[in-house]
Amino acid sequence: MPNFKAGVTAAVERVRGSEGQSLVQQACDAIVHAIARGVFLPGDRMVEAYIAEDLGFSRVPVREALRGLEHRGLLHSPDKGLRLIVPTQRDVEELVELRRMMESAALRHAMARQGGPDRWNSLRDALREGRAAAAARDATRAIVADRRFHEALWREAGHELLLSSLIQLWQRQLVMCTAMREQIDFKTGQADHEGILAAIEAGDWEEAERRLTAHGGWLAQQDFAAALKGAREARRLAALRAKWRT
Repeated sequence: MPNFKAGVTAAVERVRGSEGQSLVQQACDAIVHAIARGVFLPGDRMVEAYIAEDLGFSRVPVREALRGLEHRGLLHSPDKGLRLIVPTQRDVEELVELRRMMESAALRHAMARQGGPDRWNSLRDALREGRAAAAARDATRAIVADRRFHEALWREAGHELLLSSLIQLWQRQLVMCTAMREQIDFKTGQADHEGILAAIEAGDWEEAERRLTAHGGWLAQQDFAAALKGAREARRLAALRAKWRT
């Protein structure tokens, strides 16, 4: 099982938090970002001591961050210690179905609210970042840009419970996506976002919902078990190449 001391995975990079952000939140953000980068794969042990050392934190905030992620359903403890969850294909399909329903509700709320032409600027900003990520074929950047786009839409709904639920769903989806980085279709994903925003700006709720629903289906079409096996093998080979170079 990979661990930082063996050098199998890259170190967790500290994510600079906003002013006044607690060390627990900074540690949590750094771990989630590491998942997005593919540092951790489903099933990996989350070793508190190693993560704390990499972040330059004491173990207390890291321990609290890991407990918080366990509470959100991203980690579990099938044996000694915590591990990143290993979703089944059914888990993937159920998440996609639930997110479709909740995101359609967020879209309805967002489009029903009054606002000026600048209200969709956060979606436009996320689109620009998505274009840059697609051009660079940067999987981590694309995943983050996708989160920015969808969260901007969720926030426009003005529904706090729906927002928090969707964010939690996205974090669970992130665990699935980290094993599917090679399956990301940069061009199609970006085109989907462009079409969704165009329909929103035109005030066409039915077209926006159709595009949003279709956009969320790619994940359920992937073979998660095969993708995870491939990601683990790719990481093993990368570690061997790094060892040979030293």
